[in-house]
Amino acid sequence: MKLPSWFYADHLAKYYSGREALLKNEDLKPVEYERRLWGPWNFVAFWLADSININTWMIISSMVVGGLAWWEAWLCVWIGFTIVAIFICLSGRIGAIYHIPFPVASRSSFGLFGSLWPILNRGFMACVWYGFQAWLGGQCVVLIIRSICLSYETLPNTLPASLGTNTRDFVGFIIFWTLSLIAIWFPVQKIRILFTVKSIVVPIAAVAFFIWTLVKAKGFGPVVHQPGTLTGRHARTRYDMKIAVR
Repeated sequence: MKLPSWFYADHLAKYYSGREALLKNEDLKPVEYERRLWGPWNFVAFWLADSININTWMIISSMVVGGLAWWEAWLCVWIGFTIVAIFICLSGRIGAIYHIPFPVASRSSFGLFGSLWPILNRGFMACVWYGFQAWLGGQCVVLIIRSICLSYETLPNTLPASLGTNTRDFVGFIIFWTLSLIAIWFPVQKIRILFTVKSIVVPIAAVAFFIWTLVKAKGFGPVVHQPGTLTGRHARTRYDMKIAVR
């Protein structure tokens, strides 16, 4: 059975039957030598740029607010990231050696049709994660616009309260979402330079932001000296939960 041509991202797959397109298309074949442009340092730059983000700061701050001391929160994040890094390296090894994409690698464990579950599961979680990160990016856009135009803070809300947001924040989300679409227009092998530049800019910006917060707060404040308020079973549960989130 042939499906409509617009159904396929690969223009060659439209000439295949539904079963043939599931077995072979442009996205499923091994990456050719000409497209293997990512080197070891490109991956290091990618993960370095990805790890230093607002979400990581929010994880630590939420643990401190929840009752952990700052060093306990810091330790949780390091342990969580380490555990995740191990599984990322193990799961990515097959792609690094055989240069095959995730859907093909999944077939070795789940079979041809069984692999649809991890593929759909991964795609769904990617949408959720992207939406979460895009909302944080939208909040940054709102801060930028507010800094330029103070009246934006009091932008009239035209959205119902049931949505849990307002027009001001939603516009910031749409702006960030639209701008981020520019990056995914380019093939993956061509945007490695973006992450290389980001791995240089982001740490500098993070250090500068850290210094700025210290100046504004006139020092570290009481957070560094305050002990954790969770003890016994509650502390262990909160500790385990934060590691599990990563």
